[in-house]
Amino acid sequence: MKCLARCAVTVLLLFCPALHEAIAQKAVPELWGVRVHDEAGVLNQRTAEMLEHQLAAFEDSTSNQIAILIVTSLENEQLEEYTLRVAESWGLGQKDKDNGVLLFIAVNDHLIRIEAGYGLEGVLTDVQCSRIIRNEMAPLLRKDDYDTAVTKAVLAIIQSIGGEYQAGDSNEINWENVVQNIVYGFFLLLMVGFTGFALFSEGCLGWGFYVFLIPCYFTLPWDLIGKTATLILLSLFVITVPLYGSSFHPIRS
Repeated sequence: MKCLARCAVTVLLLFCPALHEAIAQKAVPELWGVRVHDEAGVLNQRTAEMLEHQLAAFEDSTSNQIAILIVTSLENEQLEEYTLRVAESWGLGQKDKDNGVLLFIAVNDHLIRIEAGYGLEGVLTDVQCSRIIRNEMAPLLRKDDYDTAVTKAVLAIIQSIGGEYQAGDSNEINWENVVQNIVYGFFLLLMVGFTGFALFSEGCLGWGFYVFLIPCYFTLPWDLIGKTATLILLSLFVITVPLYGSSFHPIRS
């Protein structure tokens, strides 16, 4: 009987792709009347509570419903397909108005999406959502500041629905960012040069550059490339230089 059951399941999976896809789909968490779902645990508890109260007040005053879902990973599922399934499963907004909004973040996949119901697509257009993600969220998420990123995104969504959000023109030059990037670039070039000295200098000089650069690798790239990438870069530096540096191996005649 067990053998027959296994054969039946195999036939179903082979000849019914839709069933296989349904089984493999990432599960949608239950709404349970909560507007902020931080499955990845990246939000501070106080931030989550503040957002919950803010979204409840906004819903009570306007009937527009905004929900937040943050997951660790999409697990190879398509972003748009999953956010649509979440929005449909949660039934965001009123049925006759379709005025719900889903703010979705997949942390490890570095993916963000704002899914707006048809009733709000006139004010939350794809262009407007992209501006919110690009201007309000992306710079902060690169620093792993999820609390501020989500808070600013929610405010921008609320302002957009009310016709009050004014995003900077993407063609305008942000001179502050330009100067910041030039400074970062200059110091990164110095770090590359000093890394060369640490690799090829002999004696105490190489050791000195090595010790000096460790805190630099830990702090400087953090704001530019984020915590995870910084830790990977630091690990590579700490391991690679002793393996290949001239100061760490005796000169063989």
